[in-house]
Amino acid sequence: MVDSCDKLPIICNRAKEVFNLTDDPREAGFILCDGSMLDFSGKEQGGTLGTRERDHTEIQFVSDIPEAEHEKYKNQPKIDRYNFPDVCSAIRFHFSKYKGGEADLNIDIANKPLSTAQEQVLKKTIDNYNIKSVFIDVNKPNPDHTSAISLSKEVKDPTIEKIRATIDQSIKDIELPWEEYWKKHKAELQKENNI
Repeated sequence: MVDSCDKLPIICNRAKEVFNLTDDPREAGFILCDGSMLDFSGKEQGGTLGTRERDHTEIQFVSDIPEAEHEKYKNQPKIDRYNFPDVCSAIRFHFSKYKGGEADLNIDIANKPLSTAQEQVLKKTIDNYNIKSVFIDVNKPNPDHTSAISLSKEVKDPTIEKIRATIDQSIKDIELPWEEYWKKHKAELQKENNI
């Protein structure tokens, strides 16, 4: 687990100013390192309470710096949907509610462990909603953040311990050369892809 968020670029805090925060995971677009959730409900623009209506790509608006603040942010990375989780140790988050009260979570992270605060948010969400599955994408961005290698896993009947173990293993696996990864997971990959 990562417990220090204070070494992140200052552009990461700007996301809180641009999107505001929510306490409702159904409205969240990202969970930041400190556990705060960015409000992607769009309620300021007439969106529905209790849902995420803004697209994750809108995180790029964090890099639209007012001219008066250019000096403050001049050496900061440009933010987009693909590099935000890596640069800011954030989780791209999507809550899917279904008929009958069941729900799934989709989380998309860079190849970094979750912070304690992020784990607490995920645990609370799992405990307070009828979460049946968590779909996890762990991404290893290339150095210029234009693409990434991605591993996807589903955790059924999730607990924070199962999620942490899946993420930790995926972080290890994503660092393997492709040949080793294939050898280690050949049967699983063939089953998943009907090969």
